[in-house]
Amino acid sequence: MATPHHGDGGCAQPAGAWPTWVLSNHDNPRHRTRYGGDERIARAAAVLLLSLRGTPFLYAGEEFGMGDAAPTDPPRDPAGRDGCRSPIAWTATPPHGWRGVTPWLPFGTDASTANPEVQADDPTSMLSLYRAMLQLRRAEAALHRGEIRLVPVAGHRSLLAFDRIAEDRALRVLVNMGEDAIPLAPHLAPGILGERGGSILIRSDPAATTSDVPGALAPYEAAVLG
Repeated sequence: MATPHHGDGGCAQPAGAWPTWVLSNHDNPRHRTRYGGDERIARAAAVLLLSLRGTPFLYAGEEFGMGDAAPTDPPRDPAGRDGCRSPIAWTATPPHGWRGVTPWLPFGTDASTANPEVQADDPTSMLSLYRAMLQLRRAEAALHRGEIRLVPVAGHRSLLAFDRIAEDRALRVLVNMGEDAIPLAPHLAPGILGERGGSILIRSDPAATTSDVPGALAPYEAAVLG
């Protein structure tokens, strides 16, 4: 993966390469597990992953918010990768869509909820968030091929802010990585996103609406403005 660096105008551009980004894979604990199982953090991470400049890769099941399964006893894999390699649950009840075959690893404890049968028609689900972000990424040139510019943030060490820009279209991505709410007004950038600072296109908080710009970004919340 290329290492981003700062250039003129606060631009963060890969050093001579198109970067790739990944949150989880079959050799390491899934990011939902690494983040302590906190769905808020996993949701914010999804928005971040799918708004970065470069190519994002999704590990099977992360779009449902899968975490690692409990370690097998005895372990099947000597490197301890059984948990992150647990099979995807396609339905809520056993055998979770695996008819006529028994997976060689056990299902995770979240199999009854982290599956498409439960999440497909729920607009607040993790799957719906991934779908919304992928749809926005396809629709917005700024997200799928635009440049990225890191935005300096004063007074909030836990806030990551950057702009994605293509032609005359700009989007701002804000990610609150801390436990305290952060006022949004200082970070709306009316010069880039219009006099009103843009509108919310995506929010990682499943209970939030996207119709109005909120006064603050909640703890562990990410938002895309445009």
